[in-house]
Amino acid sequence: MISTDPSRGPGVPPSGSQVCARFAKTGRWYIHHCVVGPQAPYQQEKTAARTAAEMAYLRRTLCKAAPGRRVLDINCGLGDRAMGLAESAFHVTAMDVCETSIELARKRAADRRLAVEWLAMDPTDGEHWPVSRLDAVLCMHSFGWGPEALQLRLLRRIRRHLAEDGILVLEHVPFWWDGRYFPAVQGEPEFDRSPETEYDPVTGRVRAQIPIFENGQERLFPYEFRRYSLAELVALVREAGFAVKEIDSDLSSERLVTTASVKTEIVARSLPAPPASLAVDDWGKQLPAELDLRYASDEAELLDPAPAELWQQMMESAAYSGLELAGHYAVDDPYGGKRGAAVVAEHFGCSLDSQQVTFAAGVSAFLHFLGGLADGGPIAASEIVHGDLEAWAVNHGMALQLIPRDDAETLRSVLQVPRFSLLHLDRPTFTGGFPALDELEELIRLASASGVNVVIDEAAAPYPGPAQSAVQLVNRVNNLVVLRGFTKAYSWGGLRVGLAVASPALAARVRELVPPLQTGELALEAALSVLRAGDVFARLRTRIYLVKPAVADLLARCGFKLVSGDARFPWISVENQDGAAERLFDQCGIRCLRPASPPTVAHAAKVVRITIPLSEARIALFKRLLARLSVEGPSLQIASGPVRQ
Repeated sequence: MISTDPSRGPGVPPSGSQVCARFAKTGRWYIHHCVVGPQAPYQQEKTAARTAAEMAYLRRTLCKAAPGRRVLDINCGLGDRAMGLAESAFHVTAMDVCETSIELARKRAADRRLAVEWLAMDPTDGEHWPVSRLDAVLCMHSFGWGPEALQLRLLRRIRRHLAEDGILVLEHVPFWWDGRYFPAVQGEPEFDRSPETEYDPVTGRVRAQIPIFENGQERLFPYEFRRYSLAELVALVREAGFAVKEIDSDLSSERLVTTASVKTEIVARSLPAPPASLAVDDWGKQLPAELDLRYASDEAELLDPAPAELWQQMMESAAYSGLELAGHYAVDDPYGGKRGAAVVAEHFGCSLDSQQVTFAAGVSAFLHFLGGLADGGPIAASEIVHGDLEAWAVNHGMALQLIPRDDAETLRSVLQVPRFSLLHLDRPTFTGGFPALDELEELIRLASASGVNVVIDEAAAPYPGPAQSAVQLVNRVNNLVVLRGFTKAYSWGGLRVGLAVASPALAARVRELVPPLQTGELALEAALSVLRAGDVFARLRTRIYLVKPAVADLLARCGFKLVSGDARFPWISVENQDGAAERLFDQCGIRCLRPASPPTVAHAAKVVRITIPLSEARIALFKRLLARLSVEGPSLQIASGPVRQ
C-alpha cells in the first residue's frame, strides 16, 4: 500500500489527508485504505461478509498448516484480521505503515479486551522487526505496492523471521483483474465513480489517480502497484526460499483459480536456508558418542603409500618447507587446470585438456555453484542424495524434482520424458549402490538426448580405484561433470581441495559458475601428489573385504535390517523405520550417519549407515558397545586368507 506523491516537493502534505498520511519515522507520504468514515474506500471494500470469509479461511489454513500459533499480520489496517485471530487464541503481532490506523486499531482491541501487539512501521524499509520467531506471516491486500525490488526483499525478510516449517499466506489480485480496487460509493455523489486506471505492459504496473474530495473540491492522488501473473508470483515466492503448498481462490481451498477469481491466495512453507540446510549443520547437532561411526578415522593408515608419507615427501622437496608454495599466487592458472590436467588424465587413464579440469575448495564448493548448470530450469535428484547442491539451488529460487529411488530402472523411467534440466547423482549412493560404467553411460546418453546435464558426485568413490570412476565417460558424452574430493580414505578434508572433470561441451560453463583461485597452492600440490601415486587403495580394499561381512553378520544378529550395497565400500546401511535403528545405536553409544537430504525432504531418515571399524582397537570397542543389545554377547570373527577382489 505504499506510494509517494511525486507531484509535491519534500515536506508538502498532499491534499485529501483522509486517505494520505506521513509516516513519522521516514518522512514519506503514503496512501492507505484504512481510514474510517463514509467516503473511505477501504471501508467499502472491507465488508462484514468479506471479513467473515477471510477469518474462516485464515483460521482453517493456520490450524492445518502452521507449526504453532505465533502470527504476524503485515499491513494490518484497522486490525480486523489481527483481532479475529486473537479471539481464536492466536498470539498476534500486527504491523502497518500508517500510525493513525495503528492507534485506531489499538483502541478497538482495548475496547474488546484483546491482546495484540501493534507496530507502526514500514515492513519493507531497513528497520529491524521487533518480533520473535513466527509460525505464520499474513500478507493480505498489500503485496505489489512500491518499487519492484522491495517485493523480493519483503518476502526474504518474512522467511528469515519464520520458524522451521513456518508458513506464508500471501493474497494478491490476479493478473487479469480490471484494476478497479476502489469501488464507487453509492449514495455519495462526490465519490460516485471509480478511479481511472491504466496498465503499463512493459513494467507490469497499474497506475491510477484516486479522486479525493476535500472542502467540496476534487483532487487526484497518484498510486501504482505491480500486477503479477500467478506464475510470476509463484516464481517470486520460490526465489525467496519458500515451497508453495497450496494455491487457493477467493478464500477457498476448494475453489480452483480461474479467470473469474477476484483474489488468489498462496500458502507457502519456508525452507531451511544455508547453512541450516547443508550437511555440515546436522553434523554439528548430533551429540558425542563413545564410538563415532559416521566416518573412518583408521582408513588413511591402510593406504599405500600413506597420505602422511606423501605429505612429508612434498614438504621435503618444496623450497623453504613449503613457504614458496604458500606464497605463490597462481593468477596465470586460476583453476589449476594447466598444472593439473596431465596428472588427472594419467591417474584416470584418459585424455583431458586443461579446460576440462577445474580445482576448487572441496566438493562442497562445487555443489554450491553447479546448480547453475540447470540454466534456471528444475533440478532432479534422489530423495537420498547429499543435498548441498539442492539446498543452494532452492535458496536461489530453483525448482526441485525428487526421485523416490536412485536405481537404474527408476532413472531410466524419469529420463524418458524429463521435466528437469539438471540431474544430480551420488556415486556411490548413500546405501552403497555403484552402477557399472556401461549402465551409467546409457543413462547419461539418455539425459543428453533430452538436453539434461548430469552432475555426478564421486566424493565417496575412490575405494574401487580410478579405473572405476565416471571420469572415464566425460569424453564419450557431452553433458557430464564428475566431482572428486580428498576426504574419504585420503583423510585430507581439511585441505579443502576438490576437482571437477567435465565433458568438453560443459567445461567452459563450469568455469562460468565456479570462482577462480579457490584452491591454495599447498592444497593443490598435495592433491596432485596423491593422484600421482595412482591406486593407493589395494591394502584398504583387502581389509574392507575381510571385516565387512563379519560386521554385517553381527548387526543382523543384533536385530538391524541391512540394506544391500557394493562390497567395496567401508559402510553398511540399515533400515531406520520411525528412527528405530538410530535409537538402537544411541542406546549402545554408537553414532551413525544420517543422509544429508535435500531441504524439501521433510520426513525422518528412512535409512542410516555406519562406517565399519577397521583397526583392531575400534573393532574391539564396537563389539563391546553392541554387547549392550545382546544378552549372550556378540562375537565378531574376522576372516583370513586370500581375498577375491
